[in-house]
Amino acid sequence: MALIDLPDETHVPRRYRLTVGALAAVEAGRGPEALPLELLDGELFEMPPEGELHAGTKSLVMRALARNLPPEIGLAVEGPLKLSAFTAPRPDLFLTAGVANPASARGDQVLLVIEVADSSLAYDLGPKAEAYALGGVAEYWVVDLVNRVTHVHTARDGSGRWLTPLRLPAGAPLSPQAVPGWRFVLAEVLEALGV
Repeated sequence: MALIDLPDETHVPRRYRLTVGALAAVEAGRGPEALPLELLDGELFEMPPEGELHAGTKSLVMRALARNLPPEIGLAVEGPLKLSAFTAPRPDLFLTAGVANPASARGDQVLLVIEVADSSLAYDLGPKAEAYALGGVAEYWVVDLVNRVTHVHTARDGSGRWLTPLRLPAGAPLSPQAVPGWRFVLAEVLEALGV
C-alpha cells in the first residue's frame, strides 16, 4: 500500500477589502452553503468551516453561560459585532450590557468575547485580538483547543492594545470580570466532549 501525502488541514481565512455596508450587500447575495465572512479593518476574511470539536465546545460554553447570566446581560452567538465602519468580526460568543439586542452592540458595550480556536489560533490571537482591543471590548478569551489553554486578555497598553494575555491551563476555573459568579473550566468541557 502506498502512502499518500494529505494536505495541511490548517485553514487560513481568505482576505478581501470592504466596508461594513458592502459586507452586508455581499452577505445578502450569498447562499446558505457560503462560509461566514468577517470584516477586520476593511479586509474581508472568508472563514473556514467549523469542525465538530469547535462546534461542540462553543455549544457547551454557550449553554453554561446562558444558565448563569443575570437578566441585564445579553448573550450573542456568531455576531456580527460592528466595531467600526470597517470592522465587523463574528465572534463565537459575546456578552453585552445595556443593549436590548446584542447584535446592535457597540464595542464599548461588549463585556466579553469568546473565540474557540482549533485551526484559527494565529488569526484569533493576532488580527482579531487587535480588532477587539481597538474596538473597545472589555475582555477577550481565546479557548485554544490544540494546546488546551485559554488565552485571557484583560489588560491594555497606553494605545489601547492588549498586553500579553494570561495563558490559563485547561483545569483553571475562569470567570469574566463582568460576571464573577459564572465559572468556566475548559477541562470539564473537553471531558464532556470525550476529548
